[in-house]
Amino acid sequence: MNNKTTLLLINKKLHIFLEDDILTIKLLEGSFTDEIIDKMFEVIKIFYEICKNKNKKFYTIYDTTECCLTNLPNYLYYINSISTFLKSHHEFYKKYLHKTLIITKTELGKKLCNSVLMNYTPTRPIKFINSDDSINFDF
Repeated sequence: MNNKTTLLLINKKLHIFLEDDILTIKLLEGSFTDEIIDKMFEVIKIFYEICKNKNKKFYTIYDTTECCLTNLPNYLYYINSISTFLKSHHEFYKKYLHKTLIITKTELGKKLCNSVLMNYTPTRPIKFINSDDSINFDF
């Protein structure tokens, strides 16, 4: 049974949703602002608090398939903020996160994610997949 709940949707920029036990953060073609990044972090923190309160584990998907090359400088500008956010939840991920999939369609998405991973060492397994691959957390 698929039960999809949108947690945050900012037109042409960002879509965060929960489907079953999978939190998906989908970057759309638009560029970010400080307000969008702050709102994203706020919504994710609320989700994390709910996980803690209910002692609920989850999976994460970062979907970069719609990222635009023209927004590369904008995306790179926020790499440090994203890395800092991830580091601040390091202990939380150890306890509540099962695994993470990163969906890419181009080298751009992979390079962006690798830029974050140069500054943040994950506590749980991560796997890159192409947009054509099926969603499978058996790794």
